[in-house]
Amino acid sequence: MMSKMLKLLLALLTFWPLIYLLSFFALAVAMVYGLGGPLADFMHSEGGFQVLFAVHLSTMVEILCLLAFYCVFLYRTDRVPTQKKTLWTVILFMGNLFAMPVFWYLYLWRPQADSESSINKQGNPPAMPGDSQSLTVPGKN
Repeated sequence: MMSKMLKLLLALLTFWPLIYLLSFFALAVAMVYGLGGPLADFMHSEGGFQVLFAVHLSTMVEILCLLAFYCVFLYRTDRVPTQKKTLWTVILFMGNLFAMPVFWYLYLWRPQADSESSINKQGNPPAMPGDSQSLTVPGKN
C-alpha cells in the first residue's frame, strides 16, 4: 500500500510530461509569432538550447521509467482485473503520455473498496456506481 504522499509524488511525475508537452508547444508557438519576449531571446542563445535539450531528454527518460513502473505495478497488483491487464499494457505503451494519468487515477488514487472486487460473495459482478438495483444471476442466490 502506497502512502498518500507517495501517490501525490507519483502524480506529479505522471502529469509532468503532459504539462511539459503543452508548455513546449506554447513556447514554440510564442517564438514563431514573436511573442516570447525575454524567454525567446534566452531560448535562441546557446545556453537556452542546452537547458531545453536537458529538460527534454530528462522528460523522455522519465516517461520510460514511468512506463516501466506502471507495467510492473499493473502485473503485481490485484486492483486491475486480470482480463484487463493485457489491454492496459497495450494502452500504456501506445498512449503513454495520456494513458498514465488515467491509470494513476483509476488504480492508484481512487480508494479501493471491498465492493470493487471483481466478483462479490454471491458470484455476481459488482454494481456500477449509481445503479439502484443489484445485479443478480439467475439460479445463483
